[in-house]
Amino acid sequence: MMMTKNMMNKILILSMAILFSILACSISTTVPATYTASPSEIPKATSTVETSTLTPTVVNPTFQCRVVAQDLNVRSCESKSCSNIGNYSVYNDILTVDKVSGDNGWYHIKEFGGGWVSESYCVRKN
Repeated sequence: MMMTKNMMNKILILSMAILFSILACSISTTVPATYTASPSEIPKATSTVETSTLTPTVVNPTFQCRVVAQDLNVRSCESKSCSNIGNYSVYNDILTVDKVSGDNGWYHIKEFGGGWVSESYCVRKN
């Protein structure tokens, strides 16, 4: 019987599969032992209490402020790092404030559907 190239390839593939299955059976796996820490190894809780740095927002003060900037940025929250949702470019115009952000100097205005402006550029009207 004469072997064709196709038959030789099949025999080679079958031999390799048998060899790999033998090797796979001979490799043993080990399960790591369970480790239990002794009480002296467990860190003790400290009495340090972390406090929040968030500034409270005062709701409903309702007053007016005067724009003292040529191009006032209106932001999505009370920080310069918040996204800019609009610009107010009417110098000396009056805006309505409905919230004040604690002591960090931001006013929430009703214009633009609500946004935050720095009190440095919108001075409280007396």
